[in-house]
Amino acid sequence: MTPLDDERRLNERLLNYWQSLRGERPFPSEDELDLDALEPIWEECFVLQARDVRLKTGYNFTFLGSTIQRAYQSGLIPYALPGVVAPEASHLSVEFERMFVQPEPLSSEGEYALPEGVTLRYRQVIVPLSHGGPTVEALLGRLGFRIYGPCEAM
Repeated sequence: MTPLDDERRLNERLLNYWQSLRGERPFPSEDELDLDALEPIWEECFVLQARDVRLKTGYNFTFLGSTIQRAYQSGLIPYALPGVVAPEASHLSVEFERMFVQPEPLSSEGEYALPEGVTLRYRQVIVPLSHGGPTVEALLGRLGFRIYGPCEAM
């Protein structure tokens, strides 16, 4: 098993949890999230409110896990990689908007060659949430990644 396979399993954990919460509904409410249940992956997760997406003045996260924050603050992951969530995620506006129209989980994965022989491999999943009503009001996601090359210690 490779480290990226671990990322797949952790994303599947989030998807399975989301599906158990939603039951027969299109999506669960953000209020139903049990942070204890998400604790093993919570610091790799993010929550984004729909109102921030629709305003398009930049995306403000109500939660951005410390693992994601540290990766960007340290420069391990460059900002605005196509398809990858970032602290300023306006480059994902098309994907976010699509989730409000088609509220289904969105999974993505990829690999980027970064400077100095470093490779970033990532897996990401985003699921829709409500605030108890029939519309998507928030997005919950997880970004798992591995750095290969001179910085493999991360």
